[in-house]
Amino acid sequence: MKNLKIWSLALALLVAMTGCEPADDQEGASKQPFNPIATAQLAEKLVGAWEITDYAGQPAEFDVFIEFAADGAYELYQRMFNHDYEKLVGTYELLDAELTGVYTFGTESVDWNNSYTVKIAENPLRLRLVEADGTYAEYKAVESVPAYVKDQAVEVEPTRATEYFL
Repeated sequence: MKNLKIWSLALALLVAMTGCEPADDQEGASKQPFNPIATAQLAEKLVGAWEITDYAGQPAEFDVFIEFAADGAYELYQRMFNHDYEKLVGTYELLDAELTGVYTFGTESVDWNNSYTVKIAENPLRLRLVEADGTYAEYKAVESVPAYVKDQAVEVEPTRATEYFL
């Protein structure tokens, strides 16, 4: 009888210690902080598609998707001022965690409104673009820009460069 009690207690402890761990994608799950990483790793992790989640510490009230390519090109899809997604393309450069770029409109190029300090966090993979005044936009990694966004996106005019997200 004594052995049965000991084995029962051991089994109960074993079951208690094998509880479920929270999933990384659950709301409220703990997230890894934005830690400095080497520039080469930063450039590697920047490549891919991103969806905005927060702006200036608040949930974003608009939609922005950015896809950075390894060759320095990017595509930006935003829905901020109307019901249509707008597509912008151009090139970017990442030097020592400083991200800059231009919008390309045919043969015309327009500089971004800001340069950004890039920060990356993992688990889940997140991107933070910080402006000089400390305002930031936070993005989550996505597999790709959704097809419905690309399908409904319209090209925009260079005269509206000050209205673009970057």
